[in-house]
Amino acid sequence: MRRTGDGAGVRALAIAGAAVVGLSGCQAQSSIIPAHQPDPVVVIETASFGEAEIVGHIYGNALLRSGSRATIRSQSGSQAEVLESVTTGDATFTIGYTGELLRSFDPQSTAVDADEVYRAMMAALPEGVTAADPAPAEDAPVYVVTRHTSQTRGLRTMSDLESRCGEFTLGARQEALADRELATAVGGTYDCGFGRRVALGPNPRAVLEALRA
Repeated sequence: MRRTGDGAGVRALAIAGAAVVGLSGCQAQSSIIPAHQPDPVVVIETASFGEAEIVGHIYGNALLRSGSRATIRSQSGSQAEVLESVTTGDATFTIGYTGELLRSFDPQSTAVDADEVYRAMMAALPEGVTAADPAPAEDAPVYVVTRHTSQTRGLRTMSDLESRCGEFTLGARQEALADRELATAVGGTYDCGFGRRVALGPNPRAVLEALRA
């Protein structure tokens, strides 16, 4: 988190992940704030999907343990809605992926390499918003089946799905289902087009139960 010498609050994008970014927007208090004035509350707002919620709670608990005042607002809507909250100052911190944030702030960017994406994202951030260093994680989507499905349908690798995706139903959060770049990559590499696509909520337990059913 950065401090400012002129008393201006800074909203920061705390980047959580080699591709994961978090808007660690800490409304930084200036050194000229009187000692008797309470520290501002850091509002951590995360989008409605499990990864962001988990990382948001990790940051929130770390802030609370360090003595800071923090409020966690989980599952607050889409990534775009949460980013809007941070950039307008309604929230001070969120979690996201560097690539997704870059597309949000600079959809014309052609950066691909992780370091290039991070630099381009930093350059594209709105005034008053900043970002921390990326955490050692990455946005690597995987397809999951139950052990029974794996054994009875002979599925152990992505290659086993080639030309067979029409037999299966894909369940995922709405943002993942709407990711055309992912769908194009999977479709082109494995000749994979799922016969049915079902939007699931952000609760991992609900996803597990959907698989079992």
